[in-house]
Amino acid sequence: MQTTKKQVLNKRFSCEQKKGSCVLCGDCCRRYSMVLHPEDERILKEKIYKSKGIIYLYPFSQFGLPFKPDEVKKFEKIAKEKKVKCSFRPLKVVIKDGKPIAIDYFLDMDACPFLVDNKCTIYENRFSVCRAFPDINLFPNDFSFDYDKDLSYEEAVKIAKNFLKNV
Repeated sequence: MQTTKKQVLNKRFSCEQKKGSCVLCGDCCRRYSMVLHPEDERILKEKIYKSKGIIYLYPFSQFGLPFKPDEVKKFEKIAKEKKVKCSFRPLKVVIKDGKPIAIDYFLDMDACPFLVDNKCTIYENRFSVCRAFPDINLFPNDFSFDYDKDLSYEEAVKIAKNFLKNV
């Protein structure tokens, strides 16, 4: 069964049904669990690469909210201060001059470590991606980045995976 782009992009959260008002469901602080048929996911990832140069190395079902590199550092600092564990992985990678560059990262955990009883324990100091929710676009149309356009999708993924081994 083919998964349509509309199905992929139509993941809904409780707060979106309430016009953005937080309903304390905690959904935004957990993985999206967007599961596609493996072939549909491969096709979508390859189309994104061919149109934007973006490589997604991990299954979409692993993703949570995207964090910029400076936000990752801030998150890790607060996590260390509060003695909670966190783990990030590259979300979007591009290849520029033969070198992989991580554009942003995702929290590789089932839920944010700052989420307790569906409430954010750092709400006043939450991250920009959290402040912007639910207006988050995982597949931006306006993305513009200079990347190596002459690489095939398979070559780009290989370079990016080798990069991960050294991170």
